[in-house]
Amino acid sequence: MKPTFVQSLKAGVFAGLISVAANNIWSFIAPLVSGHPNPEAIHAGVVSMASFMPIIIGSIVFFLLHKFTNKGNLIFMIVSVVVFIATAGGPFQAELPDGTMAPEGFAMFTFPMHIFSTIAAMW
Repeated sequence: MKPTFVQSLKAGVFAGLISVAANNIWSFIAPLVSGHPNPEAIHAGVVSMASFMPIIIGSIVFFLLHKFTNKGNLIFMIVSVVVFIATAGGPFQAELPDGTMAPEGFAMFTFPMHIFSTIAAMW
C-alpha cells in the first residue's frame, strides 16, 4: 500500500524531530569532544532548521516517488545516499559558502550532523 501525503509528512515531521534532537545534543557534546567552541553563528535555531527542513522536503520526495514509481523505497534510499555523499564534503572545505574561513573543528562539528540527519531521513 502506498503512503498518503499526510502519512509521508507525519513521518517526515517525526524523523525531523529526531534529527533536531540528535543534532542539538551533538552541538552540546561536540565542543567537549573536540576542544573547539562551536562557531558563534551556529546556535540551536540554526541547527534545528538545518536538521528539520531537509527531512520535510525529503518526506515530500518520498511521497512523490511512491506515487509515481513502483520502487519508491529503493529509489528514496539511493537518492538519500547520493545526497549524503554530495553534501558530506561541505564540512571539510576550507571556506564556508560565504567565503569566510571555516573555523577550526568545523568538520568534526558538522559531519556527524550530516550522518544523524541522513539516518533519520532514511529511517
